Amino acid sequence: MVFLNRIIIIILLLFSDSIFSREVYLFPGGKFIFDFGKWEEKRDNHNSYELLENGRDADWILLYDESRQMHIKLPVLGGQAYFSPTKDRNNWKILFLIKKETGFIDKNKKGKIIQEEDSPKQEEFTSCISELEAALIRTIAIDRARKKLTPISLSQSLTRVSKAHLLDLEKNPPAENCTLESWSKSESWTECCHDLKEEKPKKCSLPKPKELTDYKTDGIEILYTSEKLKAHELFQFFKESTLINSNSWKAIGVSIRGNRASIWLGESEDPKPSPGVCN
Repeated sequence: MVFLNRIIIIILLLFSDSIFSREVYLFPGGKFIFDFGKWEEKRDNHNSYELLENGRDADWILLYDESRQMHIKLPVLGGQAYFSPTKDRNNWKILFLIKKETGFIDKNKKGKIIQEEDSPKQEEFTSCISELEAALIRTIAIDRARKKLTPISLSQSLTRVSKAHLLDLEKNPPAENCTLESWSKSESWTECCHDLKEEKPKKCSLPKPKELTDYKTDGIEILYTSEKLKAHELFQFFKESTLINSNSWKAIGVSIRGNRASIWLGESEDPKPSPGVCN
């Protein structure tokens, strides 16, 4: 009996980090909480649902909600979450963007809550999106659903291209005869001047996702600029875009910088996890 108790204690010690670690993912109207080995979805309206973890890897956490008969897929680092109303997990639909809570327990500091300033910094500027960028993506997703268009996933690769282009436009304004679709000279991409007389961007702008990332197909950009960026005008511009209102798109990237916004669209899915919301 003593031997059996020792075995149980050893097992508990080996798995204590995974059983008792706390994870929190925030979403509009509630949060997913993993605490003491149990998952729960808590809504701000006081509704709650118990969830069962079916598996996880470096990128995704798979949950099952028996009460609503659906699977939920959470990105480990935060970003675009998905759900499947079927039992076979073959029909994933966009759920909403989730944000991983930054505070966590550090056992070396006697249970102190580590806040954002103590947490690891983002590895690169493309690894997360701002609250305003997330709001724009949600607005587009809701508008597409209302128009009965297919959902499009937030893409890490296309977001990288969006952010790179707006940064390039800020640091290297195009020549007078070149539009904002142009790209400067760089070791990272092919230089591109889209002439004002052309109706469509030059071919050198379309393959930018393949030049900058592992994305397999071309993409196309929609740019917004104004003297002073206002959220409601920005959202309305993209909702009314005829280019974005198509069932051809499988992936979307976003960036907002200063008085400009960039949306990149692609016809193939991005296998990389969606970027999370910056802390």
